[in-house]
Amino acid sequence: KAGGAYVPIDPQHPEDRIRFVLEDSGAKLLLTQSWQKGKAVEFRGEVLCLDEAWLYEGPAEDGANLEPIS
Repeated sequence: KAGGAYVPIDPQHPEDRIRFVLEDSGAKLLLTQSWQKGKAVEFRGEVLCLDEAWLYEGPAEDGANLEPIS
C-alpha cells in the first residue's frame, strides 16, 4: 500500500553480483550493517547502516514515533 518494495541481497554473493542487483533494481536506498558497508562502495543511492545508534535516537516530537490514529 505504501508503494515500496525490497530486494533481498545475499551478503555471500560476489561483489559484482551485488552491484548488478542494485543497479538492475534501480534501488535508491540500501539498508545494511556497518561490516557490510564496504560492498556498497559504488552504490549511488542512500546507505543506512541499521546498527548505528543515531538512527534510533531522537524525541517523539520530531516525528520519530508517531501516535496511532486508528
